[in-house]
Amino acid sequence: MSPTRKKIDLIHFVFNIHFQKLQNILVCTGMLFSTSIFSQSRDTMIKGVISFVSPKNTYVKFDNTNAIKNGDTLYINTETGLKPVFVVINKSSTSCVCTPLTELKLTQSTELLFKYSYVPVSEASRQISKPPKEIVNNPEQDTSKKLQKSSSVKVKDNDWKGRLTLSSYSGFSDIIKTPSHRLTYTLSLSGDRIGKTGLSIESYISFRHKIGEWYKVKENINDALKIYALAARYQFKNNLEVSLGRRINYRLSSMGAIDGIQVEKGFPHFIIGVVAGSRPDYYDYGVNLKYFETGAFIGHNLNIGNKLNIENTLAIVNQLNHGKTDRRFLHFQHSSTLFNNLSLFSSMEFDMYQKINDVESNTLRLSNIYLTLRYRFSRKLSFSASYDARSFIIYYETDKNAIDRLLEEATRQGLRLQINYQPFRMLSLGVSGNLRFQKDHLNESKNLNGYLTYSNIPLLNCSVNITSNYLQTQYLESKVIGLTLSRDIISSRVYGDVYYRLADYNYFNSEYGSTQRMIGLNLSYRVNNTLSFNAYGEETFEQNSRYLIVNLRAMLRF
Repeated sequence: MSPTRKKIDLIHFVFNIHFQKLQNILVCTGMLFSTSIFSQSRDTMIKGVISFVSPKNTYVKFDNTNAIKNGDTLYINTETGLKPVFVVINKSSTSCVCTPLTELKLTQSTELLFKYSYVPVSEASRQISKPPKEIVNNPEQDTSKKLQKSSSVKVKDNDWKGRLTLSSYSGFSDIIKTPSHRLTYTLSLSGDRIGKTGLSIESYISFRHKIGEWYKVKENINDALKIYALAARYQFKNNLEVSLGRRINYRLSSMGAIDGIQVEKGFPHFIIGVVAGSRPDYYDYGVNLKYFETGAFIGHNLNIGNKLNIENTLAIVNQLNHGKTDRRFLHFQHSSTLFNNLSLFSSMEFDMYQKINDVESNTLRLSNIYLTLRYRFSRKLSFSASYDARSFIIYYETDKNAIDRLLEEATRQGLRLQINYQPFRMLSLGVSGNLRFQKDHLNESKNLNGYLTYSNIPLLNCSVNITSNYLQTQYLESKVIGLTLSRDIISSRVYGDVYYRLADYNYFNSEYGSTQRMIGLNLSYRVNNTLSFNAYGEETFEQNSRYLIVNLRAMLRF
């Protein structure tokens, strides 16, 4: 037996021991502790959908983002349970700008989840110890006004918040002799109205590298160091706001991060603004002044209590490459909510510039449209639909050697439908379907998903989640089913879940298929209000091979 095989077997042996221990803990704790312990803190999921995907960032739409902070993690509900996919680097009242944590490619209208814990008011009054900072009250209970009225509570005018995270990602295989180890260091720091002034600071910085490949960092530091946000913003008393540095303006979502200056002026129901700076480099996300860009926008908003909320933005953007026009386009964005039941979001782009064979023209061309609608029939039943049509974006200077080919690219279109139903408090289920198509029949796909969740299994006091997925593309057909068990092991301290997934793959261009069996374990330990640890492992079994992924994370809040 080879040394590598011995290492895999040893890791597999240790992984199985931990898995068996977790199973025993789940059973024992369910028998020893009553349901009152389990209910002291409750996990709540806030659902959002991807509203826009740019080359650098992803934008996620929520009904509101009151419970979400910069640096928080967004999850996707997969066959194996919740998996972290994005980190929030900026937000508005209804939208979050995110950067990816994995290489997983997600499209518009994909549903994401934000997970947080809260202590119900009736139970919080009985608790002796002070709840952690992460535990907030039920969003439906507005206690901020009560706190402000109390003379014994002082509300901070400025608040520094930050997170420092160290993560390791390791991959082991009995096919590849050398295991892979990647380390990631992330710092998120923000200050709001520092020193009771109008000055605010926001930053989100990440440093990633593989063990044994430090030479790549020396060759180009920007391949490892990613500055997603680093800006100072000042709010004057006359509704004027000026920011300087790298920052994403959610009103100009398709522009992504802007390195430069942004100015906004607010009026009753209107806002106008201008931006001037440069786009981050396409290859390493560093500062590149050759990609200069300017833009201007006007926005309108109308709010009538909880009955009607409307926000529209119209912008014009001109992007350069070495001083020559690369792209010029109009951007229109609309979002509205009616009686908290009907939500509508739309985004459109119209290209205004062409340069073919050195001949310039200003023909208006619709290059991107995205529509999404969500309707809540009742507290138990909700429905959503979205449509996406996107032509290949052409940068006439950057892509000048491939313009003829890009002009022939067919428009990609996508349609998504989803329905969720919660017949009673403990049970929820849903189904969603995605269809992607285009005239040349390339990149077509069909995707059908279903889930069922029961949140309180007797004796074990845990939740069970069953998921299924069917995917068909031009070259692949896959069927996946998964089962996940999760619960608080020690209330407000230790949380764990285990899952099993069975996947069957059939490749159309090959007579062979493959079957995978995956087992995973996830443990989270909150030491105190500021320090937490997380360990995650997944082992995949195929006919002639095994793979093991281990992710360890330590997070310090300050």
